[in-house]
Amino acid sequence: MINELPSQVRAEIEPRIDDWKAGKAIDHGLAAGAILRRDLGANVKRSRAEERKRPYMSALANAASRAMAIHNLFPDLSPEASAEFTWQSDPLSCLLLLCDQLQSWDREGQNQSFLSDWPDRAELRLLRAVKNPNGRPSVDLAIDYILPPHTAKVLALRQRVEYQLQEVIEGRPRVALDKIGGEWPFILRVECSLSGTKLPHTMQFE
Repeated sequence: MINELPSQVRAEIEPRIDDWKAGKAIDHGLAAGAILRRDLGANVKRSRAEERKRPYMSALANAASRAMAIHNLFPDLSPEASAEFTWQSDPLSCLLLLCDQLQSWDREGQNQSFLSDWPDRAELRLLRAVKNPNGRPSVDLAIDYILPPHTAKVLALRQRVEYQLQEVIEGRPRVALDKIGGEWPFILRVECSLSGTKLPHTMQFE
């Protein structure tokens, strides 16, 4: 799986694999990609119909495992390495990067018993695709980050979290997604809000 990645990308993530072999924690994306590749390649009995589809399914599985392996490491890649990933050459990896960076799929926090001021989930409030006869289609997303009740009720807490969330949005998803190489196949506009209050920045990628 790693050998299928561009040489510059391999050179930058191989030290992570060496750390894992030395007993350090492995990146969860690398682990998930390796497990998927292993399990889908297992020697199991298949029907004739499944055997006919196997080359096609193997290609999809390979693309999916590569996307899983790289998605969490991508933001830390150099500009030279990250430019190897484009919507034209590796659309599945780019799609997973988009989903992962926006964290907008009603994803619950990992530890719901831990009391935190930070938004504990995000909701996708709008997903609209508009066909443009004279160019690329546009996709509009609206994401509402939901505050826990105790934060929503205290103005000082809410204002602090709102400021921090804006910094995170500017410093993480925008920077990471801007590193995808080449032209996007669509124009993406993302509006964010905090428990219904629109945040001032709109992200656009094209």
